[in-house]
Amino acid sequence: MTWWWEGNRLERIAKGLLLAGIYGLTCWAARTVSLDQFYLPAGIRLAALILFPTRLWLYLLIGEYAYLAHMRVPMIGKFGVPWAVISSITLLPTVALIVRLHLKRMNEEQGVWILSAAALSALAVSALNIAFAHLLMPSPPRYSVATDAIRFSIGDYLGMLTVVPLAVLWKSRDALFFDAIIYAKSST
Repeated sequence: MTWWWEGNRLERIAKGLLLAGIYGLTCWAARTVSLDQFYLPAGIRLAALILFPTRLWLYLLIGEYAYLAHMRVPMIGKFGVPWAVISSITLLPTVALIVRLHLKRMNEEQGVWILSAAALSALAVSALNIAFAHLLMPSPPRYSVATDAIRFSIGDYLGMLTVVPLAVLWKSRDALFFDAIIYAKSST
């Protein structure tokens, strides 16, 4: 995926900002069709971190901040600035750390690491969202923490399991193509 990254520094920055914009718009569009029990932006977050090399994660972070700012700035009056800012700046870096810890496994094992990365990401992001809601909002939600934890974790996990396998297939498409050619030649 380096073909589009060629060019001088200014071109790379422009392309990175385009990536940030596309990522933010994709998250926003996915949120419009999501439910608590099926949250697609969580899957897009994890898939983007898997698809793009670490040098482009800064642009994904910019896109995430733009997407969350669009959502949360109107809520500042009700929930406060600390919640809007702190809860927005921690989600993608947390998932990025989890993906970073799984990078070696991604290259060694096929498939199993997806479940691990998705489960850890869903639990971590849900825990952060619940903790920040109860610690930083002037009037925390009245739902029980256990109910929210289960609902958010399952929703994030299902969203991830919907999007991430497609990203992994896309990323490994060249290897799959060449494996199919080698298999076809060896069977003839």
